[in-house]
Amino acid sequence: MEKKDKERRPHDKFFKQTFSRKEVILSFLKARLPEEIFNQIDQDNLLLTNREFVSVTGKSRSSDCIFKALIKGTQHYIYLHVEHQSEEDPLMLVRFLEYNAQLIRQHISEHGNTSLPAIVNICLYNGNKPYKGPTNFHDLFPHLKQVERYMFQGFHLVDLHVTTNEELLNWQQAAGAAMVLKQGIHRDFCEWLPTHQDILLNLEKKGYIPYISNVLWYMLSIDDHINAVELLDPKLRKIAMSLAERFRQEGEQRGRQEGEKKGRQEGIQIGEEKGKLEVAKSMLLKGYPIEDIIFLTGLSRSQIQGLL
Repeated sequence: MEKKDKERRPHDKFFKQTFSRKEVILSFLKARLPEEIFNQIDQDNLLLTNREFVSVTGKSRSSDCIFKALIKGTQHYIYLHVEHQSEEDPLMLVRFLEYNAQLIRQHISEHGNTSLPAIVNICLYNGNKPYKGPTNFHDLFPHLKQVERYMFQGFHLVDLHVTTNEELLNWQQAAGAAMVLKQGIHRDFCEWLPTHQDILLNLEKKGYIPYISNVLWYMLSIDDHINAVELLDPKLRKIAMSLAERFRQEGEQRGRQEGEKKGRQEGIQIGEEKGKLEVAKSMLLKGYPIEDIIFLTGLSRSQIQGLL
């Protein structure tokens, strides 16, 4: 164990032993939380519900103290997540964000996704110098003043289902891919191609062959209508046919690999069966009862009798 881990362990242990007590955590929350938040906690059903979180690298880490309670007068939950730190962590906010995401997933798994819980994150710090690390997400993005608008006000939805093709044409190079994706959900390009392949031809004219290959590969992958290729302009059909040939070759290779794998498995099975028969034959010559041979080899009575 590293020296720093040894130094932190007594602090962490003492923190968990004391602050996991209901009367202690309630006194702490009353003293430190804004009154409007503390007053919403249904103290009667406040429960310690520590969790184990797995990082993106697969490392497991237990939370320090997580309490769960109902919000007064509702069936909605609030979590009070208190982490102890004896050292400054410049990415403490990121840790809380990772924990919160996993906590919400666990909550949904347990309670369903009727409503998401509120989460209050608290860091109790007992370092040997004042904590000067960021406590607000805005401080982590000094070069992006509009971070609240871009990152913490929901996500920007682009719904192809309600976006018209006229709007998509304004997307320039992205227009072709977007239109194909929009149509792709129907898995049928036979009616779509005659009126839209001009977009692809324009890309071909500009030399965007890899882009067109990606588009055609997607179309061929999801559309089972053989007429789709026949509807293409000759220039596009040539690209599509080369892709089709590649599909065929890849399919043959996969078939060979699967056949070889199956052959190896069958060979092993045949070898094992042959080995059992040899053992059974030897046991018969030595006078072993058939019942013993059946028990030891797993062969059927008829298989053994066939060796007599």
